[in-house]
Amino acid sequence: MVFKRVAGSTSSSGGDAPNEAYILLTSDRGLSRSCRAAWFLQRLGHELKEGTEEKDWRLLGTTGDSNTISQDSLVLFLVCNYSFVFVVDMSPSMAAVSSATNQVNLDQAFAALTECLQSLCQPVSQLFH
Repeated sequence: MVFKRVAGSTSSSGGDAPNEAYILLTSDRGLSRSCRAAWFLQRLGHELKEGTEEKDWRLLGTTGDSNTISQDSLVLFLVCNYSFVFVVDMSPSMAAVSSATNQVNLDQAFAALTECLQSLCQPVSQLFH
């Protein structure tokens, strides 16, 4: 699977944008930051093969011309289950009407929350096309 890169991304050396790798963590326990850093350092300078699957992870795809992990590479670790907490300000001031939009602030907050939740429910594949 090949993902599109966000426009405007360039490496620190001024050349082409660094390659990106999307790794799906297959373990229910996930990987700590130190384990992800160790994963990156162990593979630094090595090429990732499409479809590679190991004990705790699977390569979903990459961007760029090279599948070699470099210091400029961006590795994104994805898990099947995420937990989110949403905090909505329910103070009396949120019941006020905004002078800029002529809408109740709380209505705007719920509209933004609704849009966020709907976006989160979209399949990941739609985010990269």
